[in-house]
Amino acid sequence: MLNCALEVAQGQYVTVLDPGTVAFAHWIETFAGLATSHPVRVFRARATAEPVKSVRDVQVNDGALAFPWQRSFDVLTHLRENQTPPASVALPRSVFRDLGFRYSEDLPEAEDWEMLLRSVLVCGVAESPEITSICRSAQGTSSVLPAPGDPVIERLMTRLNASPQLMPAGTVGQIRQMLETKGGQQSPKDDHIALLQAHVAKLERDADVLRDSYRGSVSWRVTAPLRTATSIIRKIARRARP
Repeated sequence: MLNCALEVAQGQYVTVLDPGTVAFAHWIETFAGLATSHPVRVFRARATAEPVKSVRDVQVNDGALAFPWQRSFDVLTHLRENQTPPASVALPRSVFRDLGFRYSEDLPEAEDWEMLLRSVLVCGVAESPEITSICRSAQGTSSVLPAPGDPVIERLMTRLNASPQLMPAGTVGQIRQMLETKGGQQSPKDDHIALLQAHVAKLERDADVLRDSYRGSVSWRVTAPLRTATSIIRKIARRARP
């Protein structure tokens, strides 16, 4: 289906909006801004995940919004697992038109992952911190990708490993750091602490994003007089106590 759409595509970039994904009003605008400053790159924005459940054939919210994917693109992490939902990226149509790239129909649930990696390794990536979509899934924030060791992933990695690959700027430094850490025989305890620290830092960043988004909403501004009045009433009540 995706390859059939490519045959009739006319624009300069290609993106995929899954049925369970809700795009915000500035979805295309964000990609257009990146096209102006970073032409012929893979564009990546951020997304949030919303768990849903079916109630009388209607999908309703089943939990809080979450940010299960990487804030910034990291190619080494993406070689292990996909950290970018399809609607979060726009690919240059030139990789399909000029390089002959096509989605692999024998990689169910992973064809977009393969295309993302192949495109990034050729074109590089330009990012925006904007959250442009919500991925709504009955599985919540868990991944729907094949598990490690699955034949689909093995085929994907075998194809990538069969040909030379370019790497984005900064990758050499990451590889050196990984090798030095391994050579220094960092203890499992140190690894565990580092993972916890990284997780806490990610939670703090996500909380800041949600707080800023809420305080910039219309409801926050509209209810400002009510919050002020409530604060004054509480102060008066405390002073009136014997």
